[in-house]
Amino acid sequence: MLEVDPIVRHMLLCEDVHVNKSNPRKLNLFGLISNLRPLTSEGNARLVTLCVLLQLTELYSGGPADIIVREDETDERIYTSTTNLIQPAANPLFLASILFRIGPIEFPYPGLYWFVFRYYDKEIAQELLTVR
Repeated sequence: MLEVDPIVRHMLLCEDVHVNKSNPRKLNLFGLISNLRPLTSEGNARLVTLCVLLQLTELYSGGPADIIVREDETDERIYTSTTNLIQPAANPLFLASILFRIGPIEFPYPGLYWFVFRYYDKEIAQELLTVR
């Protein structure tokens, strides 16, 4: 078996993803996110749910994958998704879309948070979210 890590072509944070019924390879992303205000008007934290969409190539073999969320300065892990078993791509050179539905997450305070994609517990890619 080849031991090649998949290559992440895109890693997007968004509110939701819908699959087009007439063309399952076509995805509709809603509410692309790079900044977030998870506090209510009273200053209390609220729980946030969102999606992480990954598009991968070189997915030669399937395996366990998850998303962790950690605070930038302290490296404190605030969330770990359930583990998904990713299936190998029929053609590893084509894009494979992988969706994680994340949450609910409670961000403890404003700052920078990394969403990290792990494959076989190895960090493959990360995307930054600013919480204000």
